[in-house]
Amino acid sequence: MAKGKVIGRFEAALGIIGLLALGSAYVVVTGWNPLPAWQNWLAHSRIIADPAPRWTATADNEPSSAVVVRGVVVVGMDDEVAGYLAGGGAKQWSRDVAWSAVAGSGLRAVVVAGRKDGQGYEALDPATGSPRWSDPKAIGAWTYADLVIGVACPQDFTCVLTARDPDTGKVRWESTLDGRSLPGLNRPLAGVRRMGRGDGVPPPVPPVLGFPLDDVVQVVSTADGARLHRYRSGSGSRIAVVGDRAVLTGGTYRSDGCRLHVEGRDPATDRTVWHKDGYDLHTSTGLGCDQRTDPAGGGGLLAAVSGDGRDVLLDPGTGDEVYRAGPGESILDTDGSLALVRSADRKTVTAVSLPGGRTAWTRPFNRTTSLAFGPAVVVFADADTQQLTVVGTGGTVLATVSTDATVLGYADDGLVLGSGRQVGLVTYSTSTHA
Repeated sequence: MAKGKVIGRFEAALGIIGLLALGSAYVVVTGWNPLPAWQNWLAHSRIIADPAPRWTATADNEPSSAVVVRGVVVVGMDDEVAGYLAGGGAKQWSRDVAWSAVAGSGLRAVVVAGRKDGQGYEALDPATGSPRWSDPKAIGAWTYADLVIGVACPQDFTCVLTARDPDTGKVRWESTLDGRSLPGLNRPLAGVRRMGRGDGVPPPVPPVLGFPLDDVVQVVSTADGARLHRYRSGSGSRIAVVGDRAVLTGGTYRSDGCRLHVEGRDPATDRTVWHKDGYDLHTSTGLGCDQRTDPAGGGGLLAAVSGDGRDVLLDPGTGDEVYRAGPGESILDTDGSLALVRSADRKTVTAVSLPGGRTAWTRPFNRTTSLAFGPAVVVFADADTQQLTVVGTGGTVLATVSTDATVLGYADDGLVLGSGRQVGLVTYSTSTHA
């Protein structure tokens, strides 16, 4: 009896092997590969959030960003950009690109897309992906809500900035820079290092911008392209252009340590407008007085530590303290209207209205939680529980979502989530933002 069972199992195994061999022969002869189809089925069947998004779509590549504009979710990938209907997720268009970002706002918004050959960019209609205008000479660009600034370098060590209207491509001004090129999209300028993750929406162009070429920061007015001043930056000093000021940080080494100082200058005249001693703008490496990183901040404000060890927010225009945290408290982020302040025991986060310091709301907080500002919301992400909580600026919880996905961008009434190649739109009511 036992011998018969063994023989039966052996015959069954031979049958399975025969079927596998037959299938392998079919694949070899026909060239059919079932793996992509299986992968696509698996991607479409996976639920990326609970409650489920309004819709999900599978992108051709893994998305890195998303901006919702004119009823279309513009999804950016490494070498592709695509548009999906915000109402249902249907794919409308896609383009192979070197880089891409949204510029402008509302009906004047465009998708600025670098050409694959590295020469020039096109401004695409977000609804159709069709070109509206182009800059054939640019090798890089910076995108804002009210301006697109392209850079071309027709000669060695000479580059030309061309500022255009996002909607029409009309040239507003041109300006010449001395130095090596800054190719690509939104290359870092001499400015503020964001305390938290941005919301992906193009910001308004600041009054002045600082272009770091070689060891010199060249300050340019965004109103007319006038070159205002050149500042040399080295290990002993750091230049950041914030608002309408050039903010210089540095330190003097003494036997008892480094004495830090910071000052704000008017780049049109290089006149010192304000000066503070003992304030740390998070530009030092902690080794001596070396200045290696841009100052931190957000919402047009500078984050600093005062001489008595308190976290503060400074107005770059005047140097005044806009907000001063309590002993042991930490300012985690700000959008210029709210400051998010972690308590000394690290168990809560308080939203503080600026200016004035009035408490708007308080929420629990732990070591595995991160936070980010979106348009009129704050998103809390807990890595341990894999949960996103969306809080309106008035403190009302708008949504709680269980997901391991990341936030790619924001709609007026929701979040665009990404997980692998999947993209989904999670919506919520916006009537209680305030």
